[in-house]
Amino acid sequence: MKRVRFSSHAVGLLVAIATVGGIVWNTPTATAQEPILQEQGNLESLLGRHIFSGTAGQAVVISLMSNDFSGGLTILGPDGTELVSNEGFSRDPSVSSLFLTLPNDGDYTIVARSPFGAPGDYTIQVRVATPYDEAYERGNSFLLQGNYQEAIDAFTEAISLDPSQPAAHLNLADAIYGEATRLQPDELETIAANYLRAAELYEEQGNMEQAEMLREQVRFLQEISTGGF
Repeated sequence: MKRVRFSSHAVGLLVAIATVGGIVWNTPTATAQEPILQEQGNLESLLGRHIFSGTAGQAVVISLMSNDFSGGLTILGPDGTELVSNEGFSRDPSVSSLFLTLPNDGDYTIVARSPFGAPGDYTIQVRVATPYDEAYERGNSFLLQGNYQEAIDAFTEAISLDPSQPAAHLNLADAIYGEATRLQPDELETIAANYLRAAELYEEQGNMEQAEMLREQVRFLQEISTGGF
């Protein structure tokens, strides 16, 4: 197991990285602060466990990044209770992330999984959530609940805080699409603009496959638009 302790009172971004197989992969961050943990190891099973310490009320983002498999995450509380989990299916298959507000002081266990049994290298990162992360998480929660207008407001706030994140543009487009009972040309234009911006950002990150999928969405919207845009 890998252990890292960080304080909610620290200034700037705190990053905990446990690296397996020799790959060190840092996601874009707001500061250039050095990671407080960086370790190398070898994946000997299909489950990897990592430990970090936190305080009650602290909001964190936990990410699994891999070029070898689409990973999943499970977070266990200090008493071993499962708090949150995902299955590794996301818009970007190389990154699986969870947002979590810690309920208690203590040590938390991250369980990294390879859902289809594929071995490979991966990186675990734990960082303090930013205002962007919090707005983006609110948007996701509203979107899942079908509260599209609230989701639109949250994703718009997230984009104002960090316009370089393609997922926020993409989810904003989805929220607008869900809110509209009858799509008007101006609504289609807004949706398409956010899809295109997300595609451009994915291209800048080298994710050409995801960018092309979004451009196909734009072409579909253009086909169903009666007024054109």
